Amino acid sequence: MKGRIFFGILVVIVGALLLLMALDLVPIDGIGELLLYIPSLFILWGLYYLVVNKFKRAAGPIVTIAVATIVQLVLLDILRWAYVWPIAIILVGVAIIAGGAGYHSRRRRRQEKRQRRERRQAQAASRTSADGDLDISVTMSEANEHNSSQEFKGGDITCVMGTVKLDLTEAEIAEPPAQIHVDIVMAGLEILVPEHWIVRNDISRTMGEVEDHTTARKSADTDDGATLILRGSVVMGHATIQSASPAVAD
Repeated sequence: MKGRIFFGILVVIVGALLLLMALDLVPIDGIGELLLYIPSLFILWGLYYLVVNKFKRAAGPIVTIAVATIVQLVLLDILRWAYVWPIAIILVGVAIIAGGAGYHSRRRRRQEKRQRRERRQAQAASRTSADGDLDISVTMSEANEHNSSQEFKGGDITCVMGTVKLDLTEAEIAEPPAQIHVDIVMAGLEILVPEHWIVRNDISRTMGEVEDHTTARKSADTDDGATLILRGSVVMGHATIQSASPAVAD
């Protein structure tokens, strides 16, 4: 922003000088000498822009500096116009080479960044936890968690446009009931529980489906024993809860 303001000020100054000359309000001879050094102002602007922006987005300022330098040298009779076109062609070639090298460098950096991100996602996607309090949040990705806490209490699962698989087959509920709150939006959820766990499903569905394939059933409406309560909502998604032994889950 500062570089743009500085450049605008330069343009205003040049325009004002030309207007004063056209109106015969200033001597043409004196102003004419000053106009010879106008390209130097654009050179200064380019250098200022590069320094202020720490040489980021440098293509525009570098081109400005190069063109202004050539024009300044011509106006001062240091360089002849006959040499300008060959020099311009050389500069264009250098710019093409630099642009190609920069493109490959940027492409390589993007690939390395993507690979690092994929490695982080892979590490985060599959993990083992012994924490009794669950907290899983997934957006447009996948998560696989194996929880073996012997004092499992429950927690929260949020999944938007992704998939979550939670393996609780080696977990135990020390103080029943445990409770998991789920928010599933256009996503999939699979929960594996031990065969002796009783699951009470209170998940609401909106254009979605919840399947309960657990085998343990309680004979009375109590929370005695290893009971897991599922609450929350499934919107345009799918949730499956099923019983499994650790060997089957693996």
